[in-house]
Amino acid sequence: MPKKLKNVLYIGYYNEKNPRSVKIINLLKQKSVNVIEFPFKVNEKKYIIKKFLKNFKKLTRLDIDAIIYFCDFFSILIFFVKLLSVIKRIPLISKFDISGLYHKLDRNNNKINSYQFLKSFLLDKIQFILPNFIYFLTNAQINHFHKRFNFSRKKCKRLFMGADESLFYPRKNKKKSLFPIIFGYWGTYIPFHGIQYIIEAVKLLKEDKNIKFVMIGKGQKYDQAVKLKETYKLENIEILGYLPIKEFFNQICKIDVSLGIYGNLPKATWCITNKVYEAIAMGLPVITRISPANLELFTHRKNGFLCKPANPKSLAQAILKLAYDKKLREKIGKNGLKLFKKKCSNLSLAEELINSLKEVIKTYKKF
Repeated sequence: MPKKLKNVLYIGYYNEKNPRSVKIINLLKQKSVNVIEFPFKVNEKKYIIKKFLKNFKKLTRLDIDAIIYFCDFFSILIFFVKLLSVIKRIPLISKFDISGLYHKLDRNNNKINSYQFLKSFLLDKIQFILPNFIYFLTNAQINHFHKRFNFSRKKCKRLFMGADESLFYPRKNKKKSLFPIIFGYWGTYIPFHGIQYIIEAVKLLKEDKNIKFVMIGKGQKYDQAVKLKETYKLENIEILGYLPIKEFFNQICKIDVSLGIYGNLPKATWCITNKVYEAIAMGLPVITRISPANLELFTHRKNGFLCKPANPKSLAQAILKLAYDKKLREKIGKNGLKLFKKKCSNLSLAEELINSLKEVIKTYKKF
């Protein structure tokens, strides 16, 4: 295994201000690896070839140990990056988050025609074939996409996402009284979150004055949530929309229990969402749906509370249990924080990332 990983090229379509896009960059820098960044912008799609070829000689002269490619969608750029890796005789490593096909399914509620399906399938297949090594979000994601695209499992590695620890850390609860117990959701209201099931659970519990709900954020299913609240005449829930960051954390610090995701779309089975990582990083107990991905991280009633997907009654029962069992709430919150520090913190993920990259480089050099 190489003694030290020195220089890595990080290239692709990414926003330097998006935590998910630059997570690996930050982890590498934490371990004193020099990261050479080469970002493309979405509005540069027409100029990919021109920009890449203009910088091609410069890129071939770089002293680098590996190339890490990041892109949330298929791009012709991956062919040029692969060519660069072959010329440099170094491994091409990809960070895989979502695929074109499943992105369309999630955003459009499964409405996708045969042409779109075939096109997305073939483009996704290329993204799995070309890299020498791929980082996935969970083992469940690896299993799911391996069955569909039949690529080698040997080139796959799970790397949990974790959270932005400069923002999400244990904070003092700002509630002035024990009751009501506040259950909070924050997020982008995309379909696989299952927002409708949260509102239906709120409806089941609307007569309980000791329980209150807060929803923060905005997105695709936001209007549906507002409409359901009005239709059911729910007074036990606040839907706040987007908040400035200071006000966002003022609200988060009043929450007793965090709400995760409850949908039954494919992505919900293999994804552990940002809000779940953020909640346990803050020491908040979290309720989320049972799934292969969540079972990789959580043990029910020990460091998380798992309920049935797409099932408002199961969610309502979980809410009731944690609302009236303070000891269980505290136990799950405390153990969730321990779990985060052990498996999802920047410290633990950086060590895992460096060791796996060294192994990839060592294996690649044998061939």
